[in-house]
Amino acid sequence: GSGEDIFHGGLTEDIRAALSAPVLARYRRVQLFGFSVGGHLALKAALDAVDSRLTAVAAICSPLDLDQATIAFDHPSAYFYRRYIFAALNRLYDRAAARHRFLTPARIVRKARYCRERDAVTVVPRFGFRNPEDYYQRESVANRIHQLATPALLVAASYDPIIPARTLRPAISNASHALSVRWVDHGGHVRFPLHLDLGFGGQPGLAPQVLQWFSRA
Repeated sequence: GSGEDIFHGGLTEDIRAALSAPVLARYRRVQLFGFSVGGHLALKAALDAVDSRLTAVAAICSPLDLDQATIAFDHPSAYFYRRYIFAALNRLYDRAAARHRFLTPARIVRKARYCRERDAVTVVPRFGFRNPEDYYQRESVANRIHQLATPALLVAASYDPIIPARTLRPAISNASHALSVRWVDHGGHVRFPLHLDLGFGGQPGLAPQVLQWFSRA
């Protein structure tokens, strides 16, 4: 809640700034590991070539097509998830809006009940998009995933309640060979069984398996 501004699902400038920090200057190789939208940002950072030291990225249950992900998350079946996430986002937004008059007043944002509606009053005016559709088109990894050159891993859950499999498959089918995909039938969106085995050897569990993949990338 200490941030000075809001962000959107394709904003990689923060990652670029973090990696350029003097404390990280001594590292010759950098890898990014993100969950949900964080994974989309990791993939986008690779596509945007934010740092020449970036050698691999991993995305866990991440959207690839922001438009299709929004349609799914705005469905009535996701109402309880949406209400929970919006409550958390609103708390953060309240703090940012209290600092900056250029943001849409928090009282207006709190009226939004759907992602597309919320993006229209937050991301769109703040970052100069024409409308939510323009934002999704310009920032979605799906539209450039065929250009991916950095080794990348996507872990997707077949029964993810937040990012349904159907929203991922078209983009995956269009991806470059740099993308490796592992589908799991248990767990998701950000929680997985401790015995998860993605086939990379070593210890079971999501984090150990992804780190094992990173060691080979």
